[in-house]
Amino acid sequence: MKGVLLKRSGDGDKKRLSLIDGWLERFFELKEGQLQYWRSEPDYTMGARGRLETGLQLKDYEILVDTSDPHWGFALQPKSASGVRGWHLRARSESDRLEWTQKLLLASMLPDS
Repeated sequence: MKGVLLKRSGDGDKKRLSLIDGWLERFFELKEGQLQYWRSEPDYTMGARGRLETGLQLKDYEILVDTSDPHWGFALQPKSASGVRGWHLRARSESDRLEWTQKLLLASMLPDS
């Protein structure tokens, strides 16, 4: 699965903030139990050279849906305090959020290969 999600920016992103309350639009790809992202879809077409994240191993995360967020938010919460950070994301619609969270949940349950 691939497509655009909004990612809550960290402190390092303050100079490049979107105008949407500190949320940055990024192009994500979910593949083989990993989530990767790029700054934009054109960067995605460049492949690894344009990638911003080498790949989150979803087996290390719980997928949490924030039903109180009117902007279709969800989170990737680390299962342990192993130093991996949490991620706060938003979809473009409720149906997109449902599709992303279902696929992420399934990916998080994949066995180690």
